[in-house]
Amino acid sequence: MKKIVLSSLLALVLFTFGCDIFGEDSESDSPSYSIIIYGRETCGFCRSTKSVLDEENLSYTFKDIDESTENQQEMWNKVYDSDWYEDGGVGLPIVYVNGTVMERPTLEEIKAEM
Repeated sequence: MKKIVLSSLLALVLFTFGCDIFGEDSESDSPSYSIIIYGRETCGFCRSTKSVLDEENLSYTFKDIDESTENQQEMWNKVYDSDWYEDGGVGLPIVYVNGTVMERPTLEEIKAEM
């Protein structure tokens, strides 16, 4: 009976304090970076960027600016706040990495911001 109580108490303590008895870091599955791609499904540059990131096994979120005015407005808000935008149009994709907005970046430019 004493062993059952101690085992139950140990299990409760481990559960309560989030101790990982298997040595796995639950946060290691989530990337330490954030990539958002704003573009169009019909855009060759957008498809190419997604393909390169897929080949590198880099996680990203794709937001189609034709599907949603919210996606389009979100993209433009980020572009307007960037230090490189000077009025006019932009080339797609717009890639947002950890707070940095980039226009048609290369893989190396994306990785540099991660």
